[in-house]
Amino acid sequence: MNNHLLISLTSNPKKKGALLCFPYACGNASMYYRFSQFIHPEIAVLAAVMPEHGGEGAVPATIEEFAAPFISLIKKQDQPVFMLGYSFGGYITYEIIRKLANKANIAGLILIGCPPPGVIKEIDYILAASDSDLYQYTLDCYQFDLNQLTPAEKHHYYTILRNDTQAMRHYLFPETALIIDSLILLGEKEEELELVNNIQQWSQYLTPVQYATIPGGHMLIKSYAQELALSVNQFITRRIGVNP
Repeated sequence: MNNHLLISLTSNPKKKGALLCFPYACGNASMYYRFSQFIHPEIAVLAAVMPEHGGEGAVPATIEEFAAPFISLIKKQDQPVFMLGYSFGGYITYEIIRKLANKANIAGLILIGCPPPGVIKEIDYILAASDSDLYQYTLDCYQFDLNQLTPAEKHHYYTILRNDTQAMRHYLFPETALIIDSLILLGEKEEELELVNNIQQWSQYLTPVQYATIPGGHMLIKSYAQELALSVNQFITRRIGVNP
């Protein structure tokens, strides 16, 4: 499955399945590297490369446009494929599965810190926020100081953050739940309380679905990559018949 759309983060010629990872807003494939080192060795870990998220080209304006290049690629796979989406990336994985409609060997969906439909308070805040507000938001929620960037890089970050968030805001979920084994993961210290209080609304859009929490806030992948991988391993290994 290696091409310009995906970066392979692990290598095992005897793999029994693949885990395809999509980033949070403004994220790229590198965010999954440490996490990938804790994933079961029989699972190939690949990370999506999208325009302005580690890839070249004009940044897509909609979730549908972000998802489109990956659909035909995934249809060609003959081994079990698990989709993983982090926050914004969760909407892309959802759209891919919706478009494929059981025409591919997708064995499961994993969403991390992803707001269910209707949970829009934080999304609307980002879209209305000034640059200075977004600087503080990024520092508080993502633990990243944008002052490490040049002025041009900082401006670019704000542009992409708003673009990704706008794509989430305008994405229309289907009325009928997708039938796909799903795992919804949330940090025990997730900063967005609306997300915490409404996370189980995913059950209206996915079935069957299970929920789990692990240590950390929204950026748990940075501080708790091993714990995150453990939950993902448990979900995957049960479904492809390998020892944990």
